[in-house]
Amino acid sequence: MCWVCKSEVFKYIDKDLWLSPDEIAGIRMVESEKLVKDRKIVLVLDLDLTLLHSTKDSKHLKTRQELLEQNINKDGLISLRHLGMMTKLRPYVHTFLKEASTMFEMYIYTTADRSYASLMAEFLDPENVYFKSRIIVREDLFAPDE
Repeated sequence: MCWVCKSEVFKYIDKDLWLSPDEIAGIRMVESEKLVKDRKIVLVLDLDLTLLHSTKDSKHLKTRQELLEQNINKDGLISLRHLGMMTKLRPYVHTFLKEASTMFEMYIYTTADRSYASLMAEFLDPENVYFKSRIIVREDLFAPDE
């Protein structure tokens, strides 16, 4: 609720950005017009098990350690030792993203937290051309007390 006018406000995508219903409607209209002009539609892609797979399974991590030491990116394998995890990009994911970007405005969705999603977005989109800041995480869907 806005302390000044007492109207309801909504948080969207950025945790520090609060918008009123009128502002949201205005942004939605501008963005919709842009998509129509660009002849694109929105595509929301689930991050885990669709674009990549991350694991904390210590047995699996140990069996892949030798491959990781040889060449982390050889088969899309990424070691995240600071998180105690390993991530594997899905085969042809970069080809898919490049092709899909010509038809869609793409968003990443995950039930994980924003720091994980942002890190994975860096691996999927190192040049920041496919997703930009279009990442939707669990905090975006629920109020803090839910």
